[in-house]
Amino acid sequence: MKELDSSFEWLNKPWMYTKPKNAEASEKWREAWTDVILYVAEKENIHVINIMDLKRMEPFSKLDSNSFRDLVETLLKGKIARYWKDNENLRIYWRSVEGWAEQVFHTARNQRKIIIKGKKDVISLEPKLASMPREECSKIIGVLVEKGWARWISRNNKTIKLVY
Repeated sequence: MKELDSSFEWLNKPWMYTKPKNAEASEKWREAWTDVILYVAEKENIHVINIMDLKRMEPFSKLDSNSFRDLVETLLKGKIARYWKDNENLRIYWRSVEGWAEQVFHTARNQRKIIIKGKKDVISLEPKLASMPREECSKIIGVLVEKGWARWISRNNKTIKLVY
């Protein structure tokens, strides 16, 4: 894993690896750990990960089991993550589908690309999406149309024409 940002210096404190009992402190603890998960997911370009693989990664491997479970539940309740395909994998939203649609739109406009033909073209505009599930890439195309940034050429082929 890449080095963590200096804003996470608190990770050197052993007491941060166990959820506090105090409600207010627990809430701050959850927020801090959520920031770490989002940071790591973005830096490592993780869209879907097995929960146990996440638990084995540094710094999450240092969390006790109950604290890690609480953190996963926090991600799910906050809609920052959701179970993917089963209860063993998480889809982590370090950028929303709408955020990706906006990114793809601006990149396409800068490259003067007018036609987008499915996931392959979306990925060519934003390579970080290569590891995103196919269904999620299709949602990006749909959001481009919903926002008025594109119109359908073929829904079946997921082909759109951008509107600038």
